[in-house]
Amino acid sequence: MLAPLASMLAGPVIIVAVVSRLTPEGQGYFYTFNSLLAFQILFDMGSAQVLLQFASHEWSRLGLDPDGRITGSEEALAKLRSLLAFAVRWASGIAVVAGIVLGLAGTAMFSHSANSGMRWLGPWVALCTVTAFNMLLTPIWALLEGCNRITQVYAYRFFANVAQNTCICCALFAGAGLWAIPLGAAATLSVSVAMLVRQHGRFLAQIRRAGHQAGISWRHHLLPVQWRFALSWWSGYFLTYFFTPILFRYYGPVVAGQMGMTWSVVSTIGALSTAWISTRAARFGMLIARREYKELDRMAVRSGMACVGVAALGAVGLESLVLAMHAIGFPLVNRILSPLPTGLFLAGQVLMQLAGVQSVYLRAHRREPLAALSATAALLVVGTTCYLGKAYGAVGAAASYCGVTLLFILPVGTAILIRCRRLWHECPQ
Repeated sequence: MLAPLASMLAGPVIIVAVVSRLTPEGQGYFYTFNSLLAFQILFDMGSAQVLLQFASHEWSRLGLDPDGRITGSEEALAKLRSLLAFAVRWASGIAVVAGIVLGLAGTAMFSHSANSGMRWLGPWVALCTVTAFNMLLTPIWALLEGCNRITQVYAYRFFANVAQNTCICCALFAGAGLWAIPLGAAATLSVSVAMLVRQHGRFLAQIRRAGHQAGISWRHHLLPVQWRFALSWWSGYFLTYFFTPILFRYYGPVVAGQMGMTWSVVSTIGALSTAWISTRAARFGMLIARREYKELDRMAVRSGMACVGVAALGAVGLESLVLAMHAIGFPLVNRILSPLPTGLFLAGQVLMQLAGVQSVYLRAHRREPLAALSATAALLVVGTTCYLGKAYGAVGAAASYCGVTLLFILPVGTAILIRCRRLWHECPQ
């Protein structure tokens, strides 16, 4: 909960820094940097989610004694060792590939707007490099979360978020321009390394020393689930981060900057509300492993109601603020989207929280029944956004997002949830 809350508190400060220190064109590059950087999701291929779910099922047979030593099934501990080894190997490979591909893709895109006069190449290369190093550690944090170290993992996310946002704000106010983004990423990397070594070094060492010969095969156990997670995560990029780059392509950095600033606030509301359900993912996995389905359903309903309620309150508050700023002619209105597209994006975000609750519940079963849904939804969003976004700008992009969520993602996802819940709980894996 603290990490998205920190983002929410830092958001207004970053907006003030961006508006006061960057030109409208610079704002467009600033937010497009962040949107393209999210492309790293495609290289993760759902490994973090897979590790979290598999680790939570093994941790249901383990625990910690008062001295912090891992106790319980030697077989489960050995399987955690196998998961840790996979996490290290996987991250080492994808980090290099992601850094190179992101660098080349961003260079190709930004070169089309070279006449804007922005010096973007150095900051972009630096950002891709630091991001590659951050990706090395992401799967390890996912495994730790699966081992029910929820408090420690979310403490890391909070401190990393604070360090990143503080660094970005200070760099912007100091006149660093686009260099503020790679400096913020470097702050995240520093916090991640420091907290892994200091707080989790002993815990990870115990996993590495597991003596039992049991293991988990990537090909036979992880891959059948991971490719479905990967498809869903790839689709998630286009459902979340596609709008700013596409408007940059069709309308240039100024409109992309308006889109990016608006979406940063909308997504912060989503992240704050999502925390109510995502923090329960490991707990869901343990309840499923014990077949405590009534408790699972009770916790899912309660967490889901909180998730959607927080998103709805935030959406109403933000839309009211945007309407008020336009009514009084507040200067910031030139840097954000108008009330209509903002309202459509907010409505879509609230609806998407319902879909998020469904996905966390289903994926906690170590299965991925939403792959086809996610892929189809992404294709619909990409197709409609390219058409409507080119023709109607931000209004078209917002209508695409809200319409696909309301008319396709929610009804189909609900049908999948009902069917899978009935089948899995009557005939559990």
